[in-house]
Formats: sequence, structure tokens, C-alpha cells
Amino acid sequence: MTWDWGAVADFMPRFWDGLLLTLQILALGSLISFGLGLVWALLMRAPSRFVRWPVGAVTEFIRNTPLLVQLFFLFYVLPEWGITASALTTGVFAIGLHYSTYTMQVYRAGIEAVPVGQWEAATALNLPVTRTWRVVILPQAIRRVVPGTRQLRHRDAQGHTHPDDDHGHGDARPGAAVRAGHLPVHRAPDGHRCGLHPHRLPGLPSRTSPGATPCPLTPLS
Repeated sequence: MTWDWGAVADFMPRFWDGLLLTLQILALGSLISFGLGLVWALLMRAPSRFVRWPVGAVTEFIRNTPLLVQLFFLFYVLPEWGITASALTTGVFAIGLHYSTYTMQVYRAGIEAVPVGQWEAATALNLPVTRTWRVVILPQAIRRVVPGTRQLRHRDAQGHTHPDDDHGHGDARPGAAVRAGHLPVHRAPDGHRCGLHPHRLPGLPSRTSPGATPCPLTPLS
């Protein structure tokens, strides 16, 4: 058996078409998984269990079902119910939906890694919930999940499965509210730095920074 370079040259146009299609599906599926994963993560933090439980059940079912089975279901079963889509659309949606349940865990880890003091500071300043998420929490959480999403995309390209405990890693230093200009710095009457009074928030432990002394919230002049 001899190697035929002519056959390889004849096959190259199909190879490049397949490569471009693969990259297109990867890019579009990644956008869906990143966006939908954030939606799942936020819904899982809803105060009502009637929201958390259905979302948790749906995401667990999707994550524990093989992607190939989901592709067959979307492409062959849904048309029986009058829902049809092209092969490309079905593939992009299935990949984005499936891997959004994994990016949800990465987002969850990033959100939980935000120091409790940031939540307490936003509550002490009476910031609206939407502004708390947009200005204080999400900027810090997104910075932490970037390494985790990179690892997730790398594992996707290699065809690996994903553990449920994927976490984002990053800088865990607090102080976004201070740097954003929303939180004044406070000191005790003797000049030493001190923390906020213990604040109980739903779903968050009550604590102050190690070594910090609670003191009245009197900003520096």
C-alpha cells in the first residue's frame, strides 16, 4: 500500500469545509453556553425554592444525559411534534444547552468566591439588588470564572467529560465597592482600621474580617 498525495489533495477542500463548520459550531455553542449558564446560576440563587428546585432538576437532567442522546432527540423526535430546525441549528443549540449546565457551576463558584463583606457593604449602602449585582458582584465573579471557562473550553475540544465541581479561580481580594467609590473607609476613634458591624444576609454567614473591630460607620474627613 502506497501513500497517495493526490487523494489527500482532493480531500483537502472537504477537510477545510469541515474545519470551518466545526469552529463555527464551537463559537456559537460557546456563546449560548456562557450566556445561558449565567442565567442558570442566577436562577439557582433565587430566594424562592419554587424557582430553585425546577431549575436544579432541569440542569441536573441535562448534565447527566449524554449529549449524543440529546442531539438525536432534538433532531429526530421534536419534528414529530411539529418543531423542526436545520442540522446546524440543532447542533449549536444542543451543544450550547448541554454545556451551559457546566458553565453554570463555574459561575456559581465565582459568585460564591466573592467575599461576604462585599455583600454586606452593598446592603449597608442600601444599593438596589440590580446595582449590587451589576456593579459589585458580577465584575468580581466574572474575573474569577475566566480561568475556569478557559479550562472548560479546552476540555470540550478534547471531548472530555466535566466534573461537577469545576471552579473558577482568580484574585480573591476584596475591595471592589471601595474602589468603585461607593464605600467610605472607616476607622475606630483610636485610629485603627475596623470593619462593619456583623450583618445577617439571606443565605450568607454573619462575619467580619479577621482581626477587624466593629465600629460606628463614621467616614474619614
